[in-house]
Order: sequence, then structure tokens, then C-alpha cells
Amino acid sequence: MSNRIQHAFDQIHADESLKQNTMAAVNRRAYQNTKRKNFLFRPIPVVCSLLIVSMIGLASYFTPISAISIDINPSIELKLNAYNRVIQTTAYGPQAEQVLSSLDLINRTYTDAISQMMESNEMAKYLTNDTDVSVTVLSPNQQKYEEITQGVSGCMHQNVSCHQADSELVKAAEEANLSFGKYRAYLQLQQTHPEITIEEVRHMSMYEIQQLIDGETDVSSGQQQNQQGMGQNNGHHNGHHHGQE
Repeated sequence: MSNRIQHAFDQIHADESLKQNTMAAVNRRAYQNTKRKNFLFRPIPVVCSLLIVSMIGLASYFTPISAISIDINPSIELKLNAYNRVIQTTAYGPQAEQVLSSLDLINRTYTDAISQMMESNEMAKYLTNDTDVSVTVLSPNQQKYEEITQGVSGCMHQNVSCHQADSELVKAAEEANLSFGKYRAYLQLQQTHPEITIEEVRHMSMYEIQQLIDGETDVSSGQQQNQQGMGQNNGHHNGHHHGQE
């Protein structure tokens, strides 16, 4: 552009200093116009970048990266995002559904959610001073597992036993319609009682399962204790989900 302007000025017969001053003024004006255009277009990539960052943040919030299975007699699972917030709850059986029905745990930190759950009137029916609570954790790495188990132990006043799960165990538990914490106990029980079935374990409390594992009771007595419960709970095998999909 500067060359074309220079060529046009060469065709004009005028005082040399006048031509030079006019040429400089035109160049300055052209430069200012270019800067103004660049400035006007700058906000567009900035806005796009902000939108992309916001979308990534939103997606990460609703993506589960960890899960906690809390098993007593009710079995309840909590799915957590990267910010340790509960984004989904799953109840296994009518007792667990009753516990969750009185609580709003979604978007709370897992420690807050567990504290509220364990202190609720509905959960109090299943807790005594010597109640053993089984907590099984699915996490992306060992550090996250230790962080979660430490947080869980700090917000429970009961005896807590913590266990680690992997994705294969969780998948198998989903297919069996059991919490992955209870399914882990079922696999452990099968090592000494291979005749035990998933349906039998489904209606046992974790205390009863642990007694069988420890050899403090036999299978026949455990089955007798659960026959009444099996009749009452028949047809309520599926887990029920609540939270962000």
C-alpha cells in the first residue's frame, strides 16, 4: 500500500517538503486504522477461550471420578466429582431408599453428605455403638483412596473398615445389582463358603456376612435369620439412582 501511495505522489508536481509531510500523515492514518481493526477483533478469541474454559469446568463437575460404597444393612453408594462433591447417590433396597428419601446430599462434599446420612433419624435405626460400617472406595489412584478413607473415618463415630475396589469389581457389582462394597464382601465370603449365592447375600447385613467370614456362625443359621427379611424385601433388588445424570 505504501508503494502505491508513493507512486501516486510522484505524479504530483508540488513542493517536496509538502509532499513528504502529506505522505507521512497518510501513513500515520493508515497505521491507526490497522490498529483499530486489530483491537476490534481481539475480544472474539478471548470470549471463545472463556467459553471453552467454562464448558470444560462444567463437564468436569458432572464427571464422576471416585465412588464410595457404605454398607451396614442399608447399602448406599455415593459418586464424587473431581471437587469431592456428591453428584449421584444410589440406594440398594428399601431401607437405603428410606434413608436417602429424607436427605439432600447432591452437590455436598462427601464428608458433609456422610455426616448427614449417619446422623439422620432413618439411619439411626440401623446403628448401635458397636455397629461395624464397611466402606469401600473406588478411586483413580492410591493417593485419592487414602484421602477419601481418611475423610470418611473422620466423619464417622462407628467402627469403620475401609476397603479398596477396582473398576472390574464395580462393573460386576452393577451386573449383580449389589453395591460394590457388598459385592466385595460376597467375593471374600465365597472363598470359604463357595455355596453362598448372590441372592442370599443380598438380604444379609454386613454384620451377618462378616460373622460368616470370621466363622462365628454357619450358613444355615444365617439363612434362617434372613428368610423373613427376604420375604419382606422381595421385588426390591434394583439400585435406585438420584443425582446429576
